[in-house]
Amino acid sequence: MEIIQFFRQETNIPIHRVITVGIIAGFANSMLLAIINIAAEQVANSVFEVQLFVLYVIAFGIFAYTQRYLMIRTTTLIEEIVRKIRVRLTDKIRHCELRFIEESGQSDFYAQITQQTSLISQISLQMSLAIQSLFVVLISLCYLLFISPLSLLMAIILLGISIPIHVLNNYKAKEKHSIVAKQQTLLFESVGNILNGFKELKFNYKKSNAVFEHLQKVACLAESAKIEATYVEVTLMTFVRLSFYILIALLIFVIPAFFESYSGEVFKVVATSLFIMGPLTVTVFYIPTLNLANITIKNIYALEDKIESHLDSQERDFAPFTTFNSLQLTDVSFSYKNVDGSESFFIQNINLSLQQGEILFIVGGNGSGKSTLLKVLTGLYYPSEGTIQLDQQLIERTHYYNYRELFSTIFTDFHLFNHLYGLDNIDEKRVHALLAELELNDKPRFINGQFTNLNLSTGQRKRLALLITLLEDKPILILDEFAADQDPNFRQYFYETLLQTLKTNGKTVIAVTHDDKYFHLADRVVKMDYGKLVAYP
Repeated sequence: MEIIQFFRQETNIPIHRVITVGIIAGFANSMLLAIINIAAEQVANSVFEVQLFVLYVIAFGIFAYTQRYLMIRTTTLIEEIVRKIRVRLTDKIRHCELRFIEESGQSDFYAQITQQTSLISQISLQMSLAIQSLFVVLISLCYLLFISPLSLLMAIILLGISIPIHVLNNYKAKEKHSIVAKQQTLLFESVGNILNGFKELKFNYKKSNAVFEHLQKVACLAESAKIEATYVEVTLMTFVRLSFYILIALLIFVIPAFFESYSGEVFKVVATSLFIMGPLTVTVFYIPTLNLANITIKNIYALEDKIESHLDSQERDFAPFTTFNSLQLTDVSFSYKNVDGSESFFIQNINLSLQQGEILFIVGGNGSGKSTLLKVLTGLYYPSEGTIQLDQQLIERTHYYNYRELFSTIFTDFHLFNHLYGLDNIDEKRVHALLAELELNDKPRFINGQFTNLNLSTGQRKRLALLITLLEDKPILILDEFAADQDPNFRQYFYETLLQTLKTNGKTVIAVTHDDKYFHLADRVVKMDYGKLVAYP
């Protein structure tokens, strides 16, 4: 079973301790049964022994302690494992190649790291109860052997008939839960489409209805899959109860008719059987949860294997490049691949040189390859052909991990962090000065190393991102259509003052822009046209 291998693989804590405590809890529970049977028989004969009461208290104390220990230990163990998995998966994701993240989308990552691991977390209490209940059943069967071997034989025969049927239905339940897990991931993706595309849907009623209809369809499929899985589970539990009551009927009505000596043991046998019913029901009741946990674990490991196959295997010891004089791209090409391996878009034969302290503007129409060029230039994509040289040194894949440290970037789909991660000894006076310089002093406040308000316009968010890149103080600044969302006054300040100050300070600025009014402020202007770098008039 996946869950057994899961515990062996994910923790160094000996599982046998939990199992041992489960056995003790089961034994103590069964001891309570034996003491109750004996005490009930003595009461019927008007006999009372203090020793039995003392044994009852001792057994009860052992049972209460071991049950509490088992629940706490199991919960602690599982929560530790869940934390390790979440951290490990996230760590591997951040070391993947960008193309894998772009192609995979975010829904599966979110679902596995949050929802799926939460399911594992939820089984901790159920698992401890199931372990304890299982041992109670086993030890109680041993007790049944002691008081009536014939009754145990009947129970074994009935179990021999029931178990194959149970296994078959359990297999069907696992298949149904696999379908449920897939449908829930699709549903999560559909909800994400509505939330992430909220503005777009507000402007297109027909599109909004179509997206919602798709969500309804996915929700109905998820509902049907869940109902089918539940139907199999209910059938399983009903069958177990039915089998148990058949056993009770055999023990009370059938066996005494053929074995007279058995009559004196009926009370103990029935009491024991009824006692077993509770733990047996609990064990069977949690089998669907166990199935779901197995499926969840299988999905998580499948995702982890997928991530590992796309890790940036060229990452080495961290020794970042911090300065440069020249950067040269020679005959560089890159292509996006379709599912069938064919090329969907490419940039090709790019020859571009950069110098320290240079301001370079890149122009071109939508889809011309500007952003793709920037991703290749910054090392987010590996060129399929051509070379990149830094100060006449060839940049191999083993260098990319450190080569990327030359750049601070603001892409069109940038993410804004509210905390200044990765910056030590932050000069708060400089932060406040930059907030004023970038006309943000009335918006976000910088308190305790983080910005308190990110509810800003797109242009203001870009300025805040620019503030962070200025604090990072990297040699090369990449700005992808930064000025497009700025007001005319700040746009003028950006081109005529800010960029010139960066140039004076020895920074290299590469900006994608369409503001031809300010092209004269750049050292050079180049153009991307259908994936090729061409001369700009």
